[in-house]
Amino acid sequence: MKIAVISDTTYRSCTPDYENCLSFYGSESAHAQIAKGLAQKHEVHWFAPQGSEPIGIFHPLICYNGGYAENEILDETSLEGLKTDYLKDFDFILDFSAIARNVEHFKNWYGRDEYGVFRNGYNGYAFPRLRITDRHYIVPSVQNQKIFEKHGFADTTTIYYGIPDFYCKGGDNESYYQIIGSQGLMSQDYFLYPHRPTEEKGSKHIIELAESFPQETFVFMV
Repeated sequence: MKIAVISDTTYRSCTPDYENCLSFYGSESAHAQIAKGLAQKHEVHWFAPQGSEPIGIFHPLICYNGGYAENEILDETSLEGLKTDYLKDFDFILDFSAIARNVEHFKNWYGRDEYGVFRNGYNGYAFPRLRITDRHYIVPSVQNQKIFEKHGFADTTTIYYGIPDFYCKGGDNESYYQIIGSQGLMSQDYFLYPHRPTEEKGSKHIIELAESFPQETFVFMV
């Protein structure tokens, strides 16, 4: 099976054990994990920012280093000069990009339905701009699935990230305490920040809150 796996262009995408990895968790890491797993059984073409882990047949894209691409189609992001018509002969496209424009072209130009659009943001249902029945959303948790359903997208598929068990359906909440128990926080209230500590993840606001409420405990998982 010939599969295109498309990461976003915000950060490099690598598995945690890759020698040049600069980020050991997060959505980009999960994209690489999935691409690497698929490449063990299929012909995977991996579209990811320059400097990402080379998996399968690697197609480097522009890396915006935390910025946001207005249009992530291959025509504007491929460092090889590829166009979206390069995707027309793939058996399946797994799109992790921010706005899934390549999938829009795959559907609108070639009438293809063999794709999945992975959304890990709570407001991720804005893209791709296709009919509701044509969006084929994949989400990483039941919580995301409920939010998508609330906004009119009931037919989503849940596939969990390959990260700690507490993110899985029916996970044991005690896992949180196992992680931070060594810090002596098991018996007190705290505010947990389990994100990459960058501005687009709200780190500025959580720091402002910590400064405004010095009597409270704020825990950063980094």
